[in-house]
Amino acid sequence: MNLSVFYPAPAGLPVPVNPPRGDDEIYSLVSGTDWRQVLQLGSDGLVRAGALWLYGFLDEAHRLTQQDSSSEGAYWHALVHRSEGDFNNALY
Repeated sequence: MNLSVFYPAPAGLPVPVNPPRGDDEIYSLVSGTDWRQVLQLGSDGLVRAGALWLYGFLDEAHRLTQQDSSSEGAYWHALVHRSEGDFNNALY
């Protein structure tokens, strides 16, 4: 694949998508929910990571995405890096 089509990005892009950080109540709700039961999943790490990312808990989401070696885990890991403004690490 020729990455020159995507990198470097056109002028003005990419920009970090950095959701505002939620409060302790939101963190407790997201962290304490058994997403496996709610969504009938075998593993809920990426759902939890996505919910944490959505509410701005980037460090916590980053840790979870790094633990998943699937292509979906790599995708979410890249999204977290983009949110941090770390576009070079988002490439792999």
